[in-house]
Amino acid sequence: MKLERAWVVIPKVLLIFAFFLNLLLPFCQAFNLDSRQARVHRSAPNSGFGYSIAFYHYGNENMLLVGAPFARTSQRDVQRGGQVFKCDVNQNRCAEVIFDRQGNERRLNGTRSLPIEEKSYQMFGATVVTTKNGGTALACAPHYKYFFAKFEVVEPVGTCFYAEDNFNKITEFAPCRQEPARHGHHRFGYGMCGFSAAIPDEGTSRLYIAAPGLWYWQGGVFSQSVTM
Repeated sequence: MKLERAWVVIPKVLLIFAFFLNLLLPFCQAFNLDSRQARVHRSAPNSGFGYSIAFYHYGNENMLLVGAPFARTSQRDVQRGGQVFKCDVNQNRCAEVIFDRQGNERRLNGTRSLPIEEKSYQMFGATVVTTKNGGTALACAPHYKYFFAKFEVVEPVGTCFYAEDNFNKITEFAPCRQEPARHGHHRFGYGMCGFSAAIPDEGTSRLYIAAPGLWYWQGGVFSQSVTM
């Protein structure tokens, strides 16, 4: 059997790009914002600490909010629900910010008490955002699940928690968690609200929550009033 030589044709534009890239590489350097006095914050291993970050200001406080979406929580019957930490920018010190103290809510189904939501592995802290001035904060769990249709349908609707007054006022917003007629992958059921989010400048009364799974995964954005 005769073996034929195989040839790979490389477009000329790729060759030109590779040539100039090779010329520029010696002039490229990595950098750190402060390599001599860097402030390093750490948390438990495998917690995803640093998955998201945002600066937070309240009065004279300048803090860094850090999401750890795989961290363990003290919520009852919740495994690795995720946490958000408030870290001092001047010291190597972090403390958990409590947005949600409750475990999975339960309701009666006949004579049995069953959970109607699942917060385990919900990735709380995957999204953390603040206002431009840093006075309010929004933290989301895009993999938060809710039970529809008499506990038989479990769907990743996602949820977010909005913090005001230095975390003394917490409000939950879950625009994808609508029942009974709007669940299902063809509506809001797989929305994963909080996959990303934004808070406008101070003085506005709305926040924006993205839901990439809406309407057969076409996606959408909710404009949510915070005065409800």
